[in-house]
Amino acid sequence: MVMSDFGKQQIAIRIGSNIATPAAIAIGNGSGTELAARVALIAEQDRSAFSSTDFDTANRAIFTSSFNSVEMSGIQLTEFGIFNTASATTGSLWQLEAFDAITFDGTNELEIEAQWEVY
Repeated sequence: MVMSDFGKQQIAIRIGSNIATPAAIAIGNGSGTELAARVALIAEQDRSAFSSTDFDTANRAIFTSSFNSVEMSGIQLTEFGIFNTASATTGSLWQLEAFDAITFDGTNELEIEAQWEVY
């Protein structure tokens, strides 16, 4: 998993401030390389606000978003990212993950849990 340059800068700034924080996970079906300089998913398909957040352990944050079977139907999932807005194709990319395609046929749901540890 690659933390973007923006994500690194903002997590450092966020400590003790009121800047925008991570708010949603977006999923996509684009094909490309994980690069810290990327600012968006290659082909965003959907975005879901966090269904839960967990800051209970020092130096760790856990963000979770869920996508139902209707949202996932027909998607060839190849990427996801964490953004500071829940509005599609807006906001700043904090973190991204790219992988081989996973096919969703309308019978599967998806829950993504991203765990960040900063030391």
